[in-house]
Parts: sequence; C-alpha cells; structure tokens
Amino acid sequence: MELARSDHHGDAPTDVPIRKPAHIPALDGLRGAAALLVVVSHFQTLGLSEDHIPHSGTFGVMIFFVLSGFLMGHLYLFRPFDAAAVTHFMASRIARVIPLFYAVIIGSYIASKIFGSDFVYYLTTFDTVKHLLFVGSKYVFWSIPPEVEFYVVFVGLWYVVARRHVLRYLPVFGFGLAAMFVLQPMFPGITVFNSLPIFLAGVGAAVLCRYVQFDRIDKRSATIVQCLGIVLMLSIFVEFVSTDPTKTGFGWERGRVYESLPMALLFGAFVLSFTIDTKFARVFFANRVMRRLGAYSFSIYLLHEPVADTVRNALQLWNVPIALQIVVILVAIVGVASLSFRLYEMPMQSAVRRAILHLDRYRVRGASMWREARAGSR
Repeated sequence: MELARSDHHGDAPTDVPIRKPAHIPALDGLRGAAALLVVVSHFQTLGLSEDHIPHSGTFGVMIFFVLSGFLMGHLYLFRPFDAAAVTHFMASRIARVIPLFYAVIIGSYIASKIFGSDFVYYLTTFDTVKHLLFVGSKYVFWSIPPEVEFYVVFVGLWYVVARRHVLRYLPVFGFGLAAMFVLQPMFPGITVFNSLPIFLAGVGAAVLCRYVQFDRIDKRSATIVQCLGIVLMLSIFVEFVSTDPTKTGFGWERGRVYESLPMALLFGAFVLSFTIDTKFARVFFANRVMRRLGAYSFSIYLLHEPVADTVRNALQLWNVPIALQIVVILVAIVGVASLSFRLYEMPMQSAVRRAILHLDRYRVRGASMWREARAGSR
C-alpha cells in the first residue's frame, strides 16, 4: 500500500505536458481515511461495537488499491521505459512493502508460538510460509499478494504504453479484459486478477488526470462530486443504500465486490475527483493530521488489530467504558504506527532501495565489461 507520493522526479516525455504535480496532498489524506475505515471495520470483531459497518473495510481496501494504481500510473506510466527506470520502480515498491510486511508476518509467527491461538494474528508454520511467498490470505494480509502481483502487471502495461503499442494491441486488451470478468471465478481471491479492475481504475484515473484539462473544471462542481462520493459511502454504511445482491448489479456479494466493474469505476471517479484542488479537499484531506495518517497508513493497516486487541485486554481489567476504550485504542494505534514509520519503515525503505540500486549498478557494470571484452576478442 503506497503513499500517493514518490521521491522519483525524473523528466517526463516532452510530447505530453504534465498537468498535475507529482505529489497531490489530498490523496495522502484520503489514504489515511482508508486506513481508518479498515480499523473501524474490525471494531465489532474486537468487541468494541455491537454493530457492523457494512463494507467499511472493503471500501478502505478499494481506496488503497485505486490509489496504488493511480500512483504508479501518475508517476511512472509516461516516463521512458528502460532497465534503469524499471529497477528504480521495483526498488521503490519493494522497499515500501516487503520490509514491514515480512516483519509483521515473522513477528506474528513468533507471537503465535508464545501466546497460542488466542493471538489475534495466529499463524501456523504453513500459514507463515504461504504469506512469505505471497500466497496467503489470512487477516489483513490477503491484500498484499494482489498488490505485489500488480507491480509486475504494471511493468508490462508501462512497456506497452512506452512503445506506443496500445492501439496495435487494443483488440487483445479488450478481449482479455472481458475474458477476465467471464473467467474470474476460476481465479483465487488472493491473485491480482480478482481485483485487477480496481487497480486499472486507478491507472485510468491517472491517464485522465494527465490528458484532461482539469484546470478548466469548475471548483464548485468538483466539490459537489467529492461531497456526493462521501455521502454515498455514508449512505451504504448506515444501510440507507441497499447492499442486497439480488437488487443491485454492484457485486455486493462477499468476495465479489473487488471484481465489480461498476464499483471499480465508482471508486476510480471518487479518487480522481480529489486530484482537483478544492477548498473541501484541502480542509478535509490535505490537512496536516490526515496527511500524517496517510504517511502512517501501511503501519496502521498491518498493526492495528494486535495493538487494539492488546490495549482492549488491558483496559478491560479496569472496566473502562467502551467509548473511552475506542479513544485510547485509536491513539495507541496511531502512536505505534508513528513509531513503526519513523523507526522502521523509513530506515528500511532507504536501506533496501539503496541495496537494490547498488546491485543494479554492479549488474550494469558487469554487462558493460562483458560487452567490452566481447568486442575486444573480435
């Protein structure tokens, strides 16, 4: 789950001007809101609420997926495609996801051995191996394999766009996309094909963001769309909008929301609307608090359940009211996520990125020496 930002600011192709800055602050805050949606979705399972908020966690993950697709499309899709650019892309993505994910999986396995099946992220040895190989599907970890797999899919898409083969292979793309929907039940839920429409909606939003003159869009109309998107989500959460799968075509069935094309388009449009700089976007999502939550979002996503469970068990010893428990738990989650981000995520990102780029320089140097030796032997 990436932040809607990057430290890569290479030159874009000169034939198409960039219409948006590389960093869009409102999307950082939107990512923080997505993390909170996932946290709230687990209140019932943690015993903090009697009511379940329909699809709150699902919507949070969908926003994460759309933002990931948007980030990759916005920052990389229109850059020159070569080995150095792809290496930088993969180094950034791997450094962002793998260190914390592996640390949480290994830490959960150790905690499972110590505390047994009562641990909220209980993992057997087999579960642990599956998750380390990105084929596991337990707890919040299920969303990481599709994310990592989409990195590979995106590199292929990037190649096609860079080589200007989109129109040449458009019939193949169209047929493949349609076949994916028809054959989707054959794919396991942990593969990228199960959630590919969501990622592609984000990439599509990035393409529109680049080519459409959004500076001509009336800010009031953009604000209306932003507000309506939030109102629609709230309407679903309070069950004002029916989620009965027999009455709608939006794929509300458990496990099928992520493959729904209408849902993908809806969330793609929702994220795209917040690329437009409005007062509403600045106040609600581009403020310092929400942007900071966006920075901590990956740690919040992976760590909130064990933190919440630990704090809840401690507070119950003093019969603390549920409302106060929720406040203390939210503060603890953000605090732990902040420490994780500052003390582990950021240092590990820098270290892993440097290591990968360093190895790539050795690869380039070795290839150059091999070519020179081959040329000298002729």
